Amino acid sequence: MKNHSIKAWPVYFQVAKTGEKTFDERVDDRGYKVGDTLTLQEFDPEKGEYTGDELVKRVTYILREPYAKDGHVIMSLVAVGNVPMNGTLTKKDILLYGALLESDMYVDGYGSTDEDTVLLKKALKKVYGIGSEFTSDEEAACEKQLNEDLKALVVEMRGLVTSYVNDGSS
Repeated sequence: MKNHSIKAWPVYFQVAKTGEKTFDERVDDRGYKVGDTLTLQEFDPEKGEYTGDELVKRVTYILREPYAKDGHVIMSLVAVGNVPMNGTLTKKDILLYGALLESDMYVDGYGSTDEDTVLLKKALKKVYGIGSEFTSDEEAACEKQLNEDLKALVVEMRGLVTSYVNDGSS
């Protein structure tokens, strides 16, 4: 699985960010595959520069010719963390578990333990397809992917909470 960093104009970036746009059409020049991630980087064509806002989506399905126009692909996308890993847990669940442990929050007298840390490391190794021992390169790659996934999760959760707060429901 590869990560592809791609430009996204603001009008398309914003609807992808809210979840309204769940697909993307691209020139098929990168060997896109199901399971790849796309880092959408908002690009302002009027200023000719990136805005700094990014969004990570995972490819879940790909249409090619004859359904997509010549030399293009249409990819179905989901927010990272929403793809079930074993039918019950998603990557998002594992990341939230890690975030709660790292927050040093105590719930009803319960704080994270060394056992929790070991369990989280095992789960992250499984999520990122790493063997029983991290090599330094694997650890660096895992750390980078974990940071990208956490950033995408924060953006997704911020959007959901903002929608909830602005909904006016109580």
